[in-house]
Amino acid sequence: MTKQIRAEKSVICPSGDRSDAFSSFDDLAQSAVDRGRAASVAAVRSMPSALWSEILFEWYTQRQVGCIFAANLARDPEASNWQTSYIRRDDWTAEAVTELVDRFANDEPAEALQIIFPGDGSDRQIIDILIRLCSTDRWECREIGWKGDERSDRLLVGLRWLPNSHGYTSWVLGIAPCESMPFTRRFVRAPFVALVLRPTQPIEERIPVEHRKEPVRDDLPPAHLAHMDDRLSDNRRKRLGGWEASQIKKRELLQPGPFSPARAKVTFALSESARQALVGTLIPLLQDG
Repeated sequence: MTKQIRAEKSVICPSGDRSDAFSSFDDLAQSAVDRGRAASVAAVRSMPSALWSEILFEWYTQRQVGCIFAANLARDPEASNWQTSYIRRDDWTAEAVTELVDRFANDEPAEALQIIFPGDGSDRQIIDILIRLCSTDRWECREIGWKGDERSDRLLVGLRWLPNSHGYTSWVLGIAPCESMPFTRRFVRAPFVALVLRPTQPIEERIPVEHRKEPVRDDLPPAHLAHMDDRLSDNRRKRLGGWEASQIKKRELLQPGPFSPARAKVTFALSESARQALVGTLIPLLQDG
């Protein structure tokens, strides 16, 4: 079980409610230093390690992501079969990352996989990741429309991974520190971008009927993190309660901003200027919201 790291909470939710505060990466790194786990915050930031994974899981447990299921599963990622891998060099290839995901889809099936790309977590790093991954036919990214009357000057991007079987597609969730990201996906001061996905097939029975949605203009059924085993077995009442509580919490944390960027189908919210850099990579918007 991952050892929890207690830390200061210097990040205040944008609604201004000071009762909702969360830790930045540096807050959690400083706590690790105080516990003798590292020599300095700079040392923690400088190199990917198992401590990065612990810090990220502890951040999930604080529920800045809004999801009660993610917070619970992150308390014991080993039992949850939530795996972590690091991309340690700048010269990584899309083929190598694809082989990594294939491994956790087939040889070592995982409920979830998070891939950590060290860097500054900027739009520029995210754009580089998207372009390089989508240079192969196993990844694609598409523009996602805004919900209802919501609009902003941000570009919403959905990254998808396609298994060899082509029987489903995995919706990727992005974590990054940049300001364009919705608050529930913004890990302040993180020295990386993380991609989190379910590499194995979707299991619809794990989602309450009331919350199931058909894929929007997708040819394949989506697998996403809601399909993880929540370990509630057939406790439908508790599962439904958790879904409703998660939706309420997300909306509270996102106020006064829009909800659209925090949907499961959205991987990254980027500045509108990213659109030009993604020409030839980004699949144009389908008019379905």
